[in-house]
Amino acid sequence: WRTKEVCLQLLGHLASHARAALGALMPLAVPKVIECLNDSNAKVQAAASKVIPEIISTVNNPETQSLKKMITKALREPATTLDTVDELLATTFVNAMDATSLAFIMPIILRGLRSETYELVKKAATCAGNLCALVVNSSELAAFMPQLKPELDKALEHSSPAVRSEASKALEKLLEGVGELADH
Repeated sequence: WRTKEVCLQLLGHLASHARAALGALMPLAVPKVIECLNDSNAKVQAAASKVIPEIISTVNNPETQSLKKMITKALREPATTLDTVDELLATTFVNAMDATSLAFIMPIILRGLRSETYELVKKAATCAGNLCALVVNSSELAAFMPQLKPELDKALEHSSPAVRSEASKALEKLLEGVGELADH
């Protein structure tokens, strides 16, 4: 547990001293930090909770930056997923989405897609499609394909036609967004 705690502290330190370099690693780091939020050791949980606001500073997207408090809360508290997805849907994104921003938003979207609540699954699928459409560099979106595509595939089999429709649109945007990288 001490190793995890120190690694989380170092991650926070890097966020303040090597922001640009660390930003590119967020798609790999954020899932590990989220795992630590659920660690059996309270000190690891506390270190993970503390580091999220520090590492979200690596995000350059202005819209994501404006939502960082809500995103941070949603990463820490799964019960706020619906509110965060609603806020993401209400936000007008005018800047391209990058892998660093997606690293913080995608876990929330994935949690929404895995929900048993029809409304949340539908909104998460809509949000996923919207975010995929905002990605300019296909390699930045491709990093999320292994997690996102299976969840959208499951949503295609949802009992609700509205969920299936949104999942279909999102999957289309995902595949369009990753382009040729979808085959790899």
